Amino acid sequence: TLQGHDGFVKGVDFSADGELIASASNDKTVKLWNRQGKLLRTLKEHSDPVYSVSFSPDSQIIASASQDRTVKLWSREGKFLRTLAGDKGHTDAINRVSFSPDGQLIASASNDKTVKLWNQDGTLITTLTGPSKLSSVSFSPDGKRIVAGAARGFMVIWSRNDISWQQFEPKEGVGDKKIVVGHTKTVYDVSFHPNRDIIASASADGTVKLWNPNGLLIGTLSEGSEPVESVNFSPDGKTLVSINSANRVSIWNLDYSQFNDVNSLLKRGCDQIGNYLNNNPNLNEGDRKLCEGIEEQD
Repeated sequence: TLQGHDGFVKGVDFSADGELIASASNDKTVKLWNRQGKLLRTLKEHSDPVYSVSFSPDSQIIASASQDRTVKLWSREGKFLRTLAGDKGHTDAINRVSFSPDGQLIASASNDKTVKLWNQDGTLITTLTGPSKLSSVSFSPDGKRIVAGAARGFMVIWSRNDISWQQFEPKEGVGDKKIVVGHTKTVYDVSFHPNRDIIASASADGTVKLWNPNGLLIGTLSEGSEPVESVNFSPDGKTLVSINSANRVSIWNLDYSQFNDVNSLLKRGCDQIGNYLNNNPNLNEGDRKLCEGIEEQD
C-alpha cells in the first residue's frame, strides 16, 4: 500500500521499465514512488485536483492533467519541465492524458468536449471535437487512431489514415471521425488491444463493451449495476481487466474465436453489399465506408 496523499487518488501509472509509479490526487499533487513503495518526490505545480498521470513510452517524461485546465510535463526525476496550455488550450477540466506509442505526441481529453494533441515542446498540433464531455483518451498501437470515451454513452474514434495528425480533418480522403453510441451512460475508460483491431470501453452503465475500429459492437461483458471505471488489456492481449466503483476487479479471459465468428459474419455481409455501397448515388461518404476495416482475424 502506498500512503502519502491527502485526498482521493484519481490515477496511477507505471513506468514502462517497471521502476517507478506515479499517482495523481485530489490533493493537487503527483507523487513518484519506487516499486518498493518508497516515496521519492511530490510534484506540486498544479493549482487544482490532478485527475490523470501518464509516463512516456521510454519512461523519461511524466504528463499530468488537472482540473486547472493544464497538462504539465515533468522529468523522470520529478523536475518540472513545462505547461501545456495557452490561448488555444483547454477551457475546462482535463480528465485524461495519454502519450502516443512513439512518445512524440500527448493527447488530453477534457470536459470542454475536445481532445487536444500536443508536442512535448508545448506546441498544440490539432484539436479534435467530440459530442459531449470527454472522460478518457487512448492511442492505437500504430498511432493512427485515437479513441475517446464521453458523457451520455458516446465513444469517438478518429482515424488519420496515412496523413499526420497535424493534417487531420474529418473528411473524405484526409481523415475519419466516427461517433459510436452503444453505452447508455458515460464511458469512463477506453483501451486498445495490443495486437488486434479491438477497442474495449468501460461505462457507468455497468458494462464493458468490445468494438472493432469501425465502431461495430462485437461483444458485451456485464459487470453488474456498479459503474465500471477502468479497463485495460494485458500486454499479450489474452486477458482484460476491469475495475468498478465498488473496487471490484474482474479478470476476463477472452475467447477470440467468438469474435472471429462475428467478424466472419460481418465480412460475408459486407462482401454481398459491397457493390451497393460503392455505387449507389444516394449514399453519403460515411455510409460508403460502413464496411471499412471489417476483416477476419486469426
